[in-house]
Amino acid sequence: LDHQARVRQTQPPAVTNHTNNKENSRSRVLVTLSVRSAFDLYLQCKNYPPGSEIIMTCIQIETMVQIAEYHGINVIPVDLPSSNKTAPLLIDIKAAITDKTV
Repeated sequence: LDHQARVRQTQPPAVTNHTNNKENSRSRVLVTLSVRSAFDLYLQCKNYPPGSEIIMTCIQIETMVQIAEYHGINVIPVDLPSSNKTAPLLIDIKAAITDKTV
């Protein structure tokens, strides 16, 4: 292969914005410094009304709660069952949902 062909093979595809194509709109990517900065940016963009609620498990980063509270969002905790410490039960999540849940 010539040099240009090798370069094309090793370079990642260009990131493009496909706003006019619904099928490709899911391929857009947002790069942030951390999950916390992405979460903060997401909450800024959504601009949920004060008093809105989000559900979090007891396994989370404490600053995530602080970020939510900074945006006026109440965190509703959902415990993990003693039989499975990796995910909450769906019934517990459904029980935590209110008309204020976003």
